[in-house]
Order: sequence, then C-alpha cells, then structure tokens
Amino acid sequence: MKLLNVERDAETIIDYKLKNLAWDDYPYSGKRTVWKQSVKTDEQKKKLGGKRPDYVLYPKDSNFPIAVIEVKKRGANIHEALNQGLDYAQKLDAPLVFATDGVFTKTLHLKVNKPLILNHEEVDDLVRETLALQF
Repeated sequence: MKLLNVERDAETIIDYKLKNLAWDDYPYSGKRTVWKQSVKTDEQKKKLGGKRPDYVLYPKDSNFPIAVIEVKKRGANIHEALNQGLDYAQKLDAPLVFATDGVFTKTLHLKVNKPLILNHEEVDDLVRETLALQF
C-alpha cells in the first residue's frame, strides 16, 4: 500500500492524537476544545484577517486560546510551519505553538520565546490540556 504524502494525511494523525489526549473536536459538543481551520469568536476571526490556522486549542469553558497547531505534509520544513503558527498565535494571544508533520513536532512558548521543556527535555509531541495549562 502506497502512502500519500499530503497535509491532510498529517491532519488525520493529529486528529487521532488529539482525541487520545482528551481534546474534544466534536462540533456540537458543549465542551469543545478543538477548532479546525477556524476560531471560536468573531473577534478572533477579525484579528486573523481571513487567515485560518490548522488547529486552535482552547481550555474547557474558555474563549481564550491556549495553543495553535500548524500542520504540514511529511518532510516539509517544520521551522517554516513553526513561524506560520507563531504568526497566528501572536494575533490570537495564544501562548503555545506546535508545528508538526504528524511525525516530527516542534514547539514554542511565546512568553519566553523558547521551546516547551518538560523534565529537562524539549517537548516533541502534542500534550493534554492539563499539561498545556501548566506551561
């Protein structure tokens, strides 16, 4: 079986990972925490000026985003994806950025302008909401 190498393949992996980390992406859920290609409020849409981040994560019961995830196809320049996610996160005032191709992940904490560190190691995957809030 030949694997395709398109961004949507990576997004499928991210959807699966987010579900396993207890993020809620169901559009009709009252506890939804994941917004794909969109944001939660009209004010945030205005701030983005028509741009659409791949994913925006919100803590439960909050309109203030905690993270932006920018996804690229496998093998794409992850640092360019990180810069693109950084642009979205700055506009939304989201403190965390994840850039991933579904296999490799880079992170950035906007407040300190450094990668996320956990147990003296750079975080290299997506995290649960409870851990994201600790950063």
